[in-house]
Amino acid sequence: MYTGYPFHSRHRGIGISDVYHSHPACQVASSIALEYRLPGNPLGWPECSYCAVHFAPRSTIRPVHTLRIASSLDLDSSDEVSPT
Repeated sequence: MYTGYPFHSRHRGIGISDVYHSHPACQVASSIALEYRLPGNPLGWPECSYCAVHFAPRSTIRPVHTLRIASSLDLDSSDEVSPT
């Protein structure tokens, strides 16, 4: 049983490809049981993309979508909704 990072495993957990994991906050890595984890990356697998996102600077991560919450300042008289 290996509890450190990075690790690799033949068991993918919820992942869909063979990758190594390098970050403890990764949900894919967390889905792999401790008894199936092996230290390092001796097989040369690519890094898990979810682990890589955790290490990326915030400025390089683009949100998938943006949520804009309208405030009362965004409304003008033509946008107001009358009660029915």
